[in-house]
Amino acid sequence: MKEEKKCAFTFVSDDYYIPCGTPKFINSFKRFHPDVDLIVFRQDVVDAVFKRQGLNFFNAKPTMAKLLTHRYDLIVNIDADSVVLSRLDEVFDKEDFEIGGVINYNDYENRSVENVTEKQFINAGLVASRKKEFWDIWEEANRNAYKYVCAENDILCLIWYNNTAYKKKIFD
Repeated sequence: MKEEKKCAFTFVSDDYYIPCGTPKFINSFKRFHPDVDLIVFRQDVVDAVFKRQGLNFFNAKPTMAKLLTHRYDLIVNIDADSVVLSRLDEVFDKEDFEIGGVINYNDYENRSVENVTEKQFINAGLVASRKKEFWDIWEEANRNAYKYVCAENDILCLIWYNNTAYKKKIFD
């Protein structure tokens, strides 16, 4: 069986690189996953993709992921303001899902959208996929992101719960 090629990626502008803690994210990720490629798209790529596609930081995740689909079997987006506190084995070492994400249910910003309850809400801060088509679907749906309060987060939830085509996993 062919070994799965895996990566994680994030994208960040130069003016937020330090303030949002990107170096902490990079160091913490590499500490626990030195074996997984980590791609950090910086200002030059962000500017080019945003201009070419008419995007911004609130609807670009699937488009940025699609820059990697030709090289990787598993692509995981993790926000640059994250800190990894242990190995993400459920994400990188198990093949029991096609798309995966994390629940957003918390005391600070509970949210519901259409048929998705607060307790079901998926946070786009960590999204994993083995299916290129998922990134295509999310990218297309994000064209309508601004009719929703939480833009691509809301769109992700609607795709997650209304599209039954994929084997899904919520990471704890």
